[in-house]
Amino acid sequence: HPIRGVTIRYTLDGTAPDSLLATVYDPQKPPIVSANTTVKARVFKEGWYGSEVALFDFYKSTHKPDSLRVLTPLSRVHQGLGKASFFDGILGGFNANSPAWANHWMGVRENDIARIIFFKRPIKVRAVGVRSLTEPETGIFPPAELEVWGGTHEQSLRLLGKVRPQQPTSIAKPYMQYWESGFKEAEVSVLKIVVKPLKEIPAWHGAKGRPALLLVDEVFIN
Repeated sequence: HPIRGVTIRYTLDGTAPDSLLATVYDPQKPPIVSANTTVKARVFKEGWYGSEVALFDFYKSTHKPDSLRVLTPLSRVHQGLGKASFFDGILGGFNANSPAWANHWMGVRENDIARIIFFKRPIKVRAVGVRSLTEPETGIFPPAELEVWGGTHEQSLRLLGKVRPQQPTSIAKPYMQYWESGFKEAEVSVLKIVVKPLKEIPAWHGAKGRPALLLVDEVFIN
């Protein structure tokens, strides 16, 4: 921290750090996390008001595919950094329609995002998740559904799991969120991941009935 003599306190349970009970950050003994974790931190100094909360999200990513095949196209604007963008470890930020951020998001409106990914050696998988941006004011909504298919061969895939994320019910501040489909552990050599956009924006929105824009920046396989 640029101000000397401050104390950094943090939490790992989602609560806001206070000046008395939250754990003091020790750079010689940093916390170790082994699962998806949100770190919230605040800075305190005697005689000063506490700082705003700083938030850091950490995502576990166990497996990276050896190759992948694109089944459906992305939007012209939101192409990411190439076909492997879902597994490059680069996360997007806010202002998705700004050129400075657009390259970190993969987007669709009229069709699903569908990819088949391959592993040279079988892996054991029990969850697949994606991170998306939601910005209701500009018509960017969470996925309508995430489907995960898997098997030992491309011709024998079965549905492992799916999840339908909760949709916003009013105009709200933009936020990024992780959505995960968990399922019984399976050994697979091939995974098919399908992320579906919301076909119709809800009636409370000014663009009701139109297809929503879906933006995803990373896929996590665990």
